[in-house]
Amino acid sequence: MAGRPAGSPNKDKPFRDALKMEAALAESGEETPAPKGSIRWIARQLLIRAGEETAAAKEVGDRLDGKPAQSVEMSGGLSISHEEALGELE
Repeated sequence: MAGRPAGSPNKDKPFRDALKMEAALAESGEETPAPKGSIRWIARQLLIRAGEETAAAKEVGDRLDGKPAQSVEMSGGLSISHEEALGELE
């Protein structure tokens, strides 16, 4: 199985970091120093679109704050307890 181990935190978030840098520059009225096509340039373009488009604003929010938790409803019941399931494995 490839990738990071299940349950380990994913601390490397370069696009989120680029959004934060570009948001700070935009709030102070500065242009991006990033070259066209770079991750920071793309982040700035998304921030510009977020001022006009709901989908872009949602994307920025999801990247900075994380996606909202999705609620799941469950009906019915369990026919076996956790302890019984573990007993069947032995």
